[in-house]
Amino acid sequence: MKKYLYITAISIIASLCSAVVLTTNNVTGSQMTFDDFGVVSSYIVGTKPPYTATEFLNYSSTFFVLNGSIPLEVNSTNATIWDNDPAEPYPGAFFMPGIYENWTYVNAGSTNVWSNVVKYQSGDINFIGGIGYKLMDPSPTLGNGYVEWMPVCQLTNMSSTDLTLKMFRYFRPVTTSGGIFYSNHGTVFDYDYDNTDGTSDDFARSFKNGGSINMFFGIGFPIDHYRIQNYNDPTIYNSLTNGVDDYSLTDKTDQVYANSSELAAQYKEYTLKQNQSLLYWILPKPILINNSAQNHPADFAYLTKEQSSLGNYDFTGTDVAANYTTLTFKTSGGGTPATSCKGTAVEIIGGMVESGLGNGISSVYTAKYWELFYDTRRNTSTENITFTYPDDAALTENSDYLRLVYRSDYDQNWTLWNDYSHDTGNRKLTANGFTGGDAHWAVAIVPVSTPANVMVVTATSSEVNLSWGAVSGATIYYIYRSSNPYSGFSQITTSDTNSYQDTDVLAGNKYFYYITADNAK
Repeated sequence: MKKYLYITAISIIASLCSAVVLTTNNVTGSQMTFDDFGVVSSYIVGTKPPYTATEFLNYSSTFFVLNGSIPLEVNSTNATIWDNDPAEPYPGAFFMPGIYENWTYVNAGSTNVWSNVVKYQSGDINFIGGIGYKLMDPSPTLGNGYVEWMPVCQLTNMSSTDLTLKMFRYFRPVTTSGGIFYSNHGTVFDYDYDNTDGTSDDFARSFKNGGSINMFFGIGFPIDHYRIQNYNDPTIYNSLTNGVDDYSLTDKTDQVYANSSELAAQYKEYTLKQNQSLLYWILPKPILINNSAQNHPADFAYLTKEQSSLGNYDFTGTDVAANYTTLTFKTSGGGTPATSCKGTAVEIIGGMVESGLGNGISSVYTAKYWELFYDTRRNTSTENITFTYPDDAALTENSDYLRLVYRSDYDQNWTLWNDYSHDTGNRKLTANGFTGGDAHWAVAIVPVSTPANVMVVTATSSEVNLSWGAVSGATIYYIYRSSNPYSGFSQITTSDTNSYQDTDVLAGNKYFYYITADNAK
């Protein structure tokens, strides 16, 4: 069995700057020590006896670039512990629990801890945020070091002005135990899809006490660039602390063989409006949510599935299932093909960030939507994605109007997915043959289109013959008539075809008509 150390490079801030120690419940005994502002001072990877634990790093911190300024390291000198003002639960000050997790204030020996919430304000910048960690050994039967460190963070913009945010994560290993070096060459685990060193589809490997542990970065993570170098002047840490405005990491990274090195990862920049939050919470991508007091998430559920063969994958707890009819994988720059990929389904209940509606969409159900993420080892696929929508009168009483809509990112309009099936008895909508990769999905209420090309075919002293263009999905048409082209219309009849013969007319009178389409509902 392959053994890895997955370092998920996302976290932020977190009460009195005291040390918090996380340990695993399993016999492997991994351990992480961090303070209330999210600075990690020790990270030890435990192993199954008779192996001994290995100290992996002795420093990890977080920097923000706020509105293009010099990077800010969040610590006790520039951020204050949240003092319950505004009173809890302000939605920017806590995490929503997901399946298998409970982000709460707990004792230091727990595998899950919600450490603290801090505030920072300077000029027109005002944010509130927090950090949580999850430390776990997936199996106590493994030999060499295997542990997952899952930083989770949320940042809410409290300002009335927009806040642009770019985040950096910084790592420094223990100086006497070896160093991190950049590796993207010659192993079966390398997936350098673009043959460019130092970009987000690569990974680094750390050598400790003669053994190696992998740090994956680019397999679906929201990283723009990262840099690894020997720890000497000018260090990355000093450059971040004292660097020029909007310091950015370089694209190129050379191999490092020194006993001491350092690493920093640069994340995608986002712009948050007031009360919008950026939630780094799961492996693949961040989630952008509307976090106002009136409209914020009530709950999250997520599940990650390893996908290596055709068939149905149920993302348990998320009301999402994906059935693959074809599935292909990318090949690395070294010619090594992947054999699987990971997909994650996130169900967000409440607090959806609305984008502009697309053509023909009257409304989107905002009480629940889904985000699907795939790591970059998946190349193309054809899949049928089924979403089970809530037993909500707003949906069930309009079941004939329901459709699936998707968007590729938060600033995109919603688009109708036209190849779909609907199981009204089980409240399931299925998008057939989707190949678009990462996407957000929602249930929309879609009205039947207005008939076009309404015309009088013939008119005599005793009848008026009307026709109009057939409307897809329409099962009934309503015919309205008035003697005034601007007012006074009333429904005179219905038709189940796209034509009608009006015989209730009198010679010498003028008649004006309009037609609407609907379905049987």
